[in-house]
Amino acid sequence: MVVTGTPGTGKTTIAKLLAQSINGIYISTTQLVIERKLYIEYDSDSASYIVDEKRLDSELKAELTSALLMSSNVVVDTLFPSIVKNPDLTVVLRKDPCSLYEELLSRQWPEGKVIENVEAEIIGTIEYEARANNSEVCSINVTNKKPSEVIEAIEKRICENIDWLLSESTEKLIELFSRKYNEK
Repeated sequence: MVVTGTPGTGKTTIAKLLAQSINGIYISTTQLVIERKLYIEYDSDSASYIVDEKRLDSELKAELTSALLMSSNVVVDTLFPSIVKNPDLTVVLRKDPCSLYEELLSRQWPEGKVIENVEAEIIGTIEYEARANNSEVCSINVTNKKPSEVIEAIEKRICENIDWLLSESTEKLIELFSRKYNEK
């Protein structure tokens, strides 16, 4: 099973709790990238690692092979939903862009990185990638939900059709971003 979503949606928290709930093994691609240095460089402008996708793919395959020998239940926490081939389920965590904006600002990320990630959430970039590469995808709006409620929604496959572009608050956020771009 894959748990994915824009940064700030709760991927790590939910993936760890889900792995516990199903007596599974938790694997984090972020942890693999950092611990095994599976990156080309660190981009200080975006405060992000530039991932070596070929090496990550190879290391993840090895991790999955090893994990599946120990348990039939594996939960992969990743920003890249297409990195795991043919998972039983890909869960895409979605969060109201205004709430996500506040969450990412509270992390003291560079404003450009915050805006880039919120825009990706608004247009559903991660969900699009998940749907383009996986057969069973379940999107869940995690806004104002407790982790236990999200786990229950995953286990019961209570999926949602989410379109932030229809939200008035998203429209105001887009206007704010537009003003910020025009100031530069």
